[in-house]
Amino acid sequence: STEVENYRKIYPALHDYVGHIRLNARWTVVLPFFKPAKRNQCTLDKVKTVLENDFYVEGVSYQFKKEDWRWRHVGEWDGMTVLFDLADLQKEKKVGKVGHLAYVKAHIEKLQRRMQDSGR
Repeated sequence: STEVENYRKIYPALHDYVGHIRLNARWTVVLPFFKPAKRNQCTLDKVKTVLENDFYVEGVSYQFKKEDWRWRHVGEWDGMTVLFDLADLQKEKKVGKVGHLAYVKAHIEKLQRRMQDSGR
């Protein structure tokens, strides 16, 4: 599936830990357990790094839809910060690195606002 391909392309360390199984006559994606990440500046900095470095692969910008910019999609696994729920990632081939970094900036600003709003 596209979601498994996205995990394997963006997170090579997860290659052997993601896949498909048939459950109740339906195919489903199998993932390791991602521990919920703390909503703080340190985690936000890690998310920024992951988006800048791992979500730009071979000239393709992998982007969440704006409505998917949520803290619930951020977790920790084996010392890594992981953004998950990759089924609906959009592949923007004509964005370029500058456009990708603009996307990352907007994504981080949205998560930061949500972090501040949840602290009230």
